[in-house]
Amino acid sequence: MSRKLLDAMQWQIYQAYMSGPHALFELFEQAFGRRALCGTEETDQQQREIDGLSEQIARLRAQIQKLQAEARELQHRSFRLGHRNQELEALVSKDSHNSSRPPSTESTLGQADTEPAPSLGQKRERASGTPWRDARVVSTPASRR
Repeated sequence: MSRKLLDAMQWQIYQAYMSGPHALFELFEQAFGRRALCGTEETDQQQREIDGLSEQIARLRAQIQKLQAEARELQHRSFRLGHRNQELEALVSKDSHNSSRPPSTESTLGQADTEPAPSLGQKRERASGTPWRDARVVSTPASRR
């Protein structure tokens, strides 16, 4: 470019500057076209899409934080329940042989099913030579009492 043309452009830019922002925009539009100043419709569409995606990302981040807090609470609850389960298993596994509890407090949980002691009106019957522990419980007729 010639020196004269550059001086003319600088003078034109200076005059537009002194006239205010509106004059600068007009000069820019004349030199580069309206698209250079305002962008294309495609650019506006892209910006709207970017804004929509940014909002969606913000919602998802909030949801992630909520789910992480819920997961922490569930992990804590699981830990407490596991600890309580261990306490209960230890309690059930104790009997009069491995604790200071008397045999009368033992439960039958986990033990083999045994026949209950005969109630009133019943007595044990055994064959001769059979130990009492193998005896069966039978009903006793009322006349034999």
